[in-house]
Amino acid sequence: MMRLLRRASLLVAFSLLTSAATATAECAWVVWRQGLTRSTGAESWFPQEAFDSVGDCRVAEKVFNDVAERERDAALNLPPLQRQPVTFTYLCLPVPIDPRGPKGR
Repeated sequence: MMRLLRRASLLVAFSLLTSAATATAECAWVVWRQGLTRSTGAESWFPQEAFDSVGDCRVAEKVFNDVAERERDAALNLPPLQRQPVTFTYLCLPVPIDPRGPKGR
C-alpha cells in the first residue's frame, strides 16, 4: 500500500513538471515597439510582431533595432525641424509579460 502511494505521488509530481515544461516551451514571444517622444519624454508601447520561438523573436528584435539605429543616425544629417520627434526601440518578451504594466479595473 505504501509503495503504491509513493509511486502515485511520484507520477503526479512528474506529470506536473512535464506539463509546466511543455507550457514554457510553447510560450509565444512578442517584439514590442517602444516609442519615446523627445520633447516630453513620454513613452508608449505597442506589440509589433509575434513569434513561436524565442530565437526568432530575438532575431527580429535585433533587425528592428538595427534599422531604428540607422534611421536615428540618418536623421542627424537633417535640420532639427525635419527630424522625427519620436524614437523607437524594440524589445522581445514572452506573451504573459506586458511592458505597459498591469491592467487596471
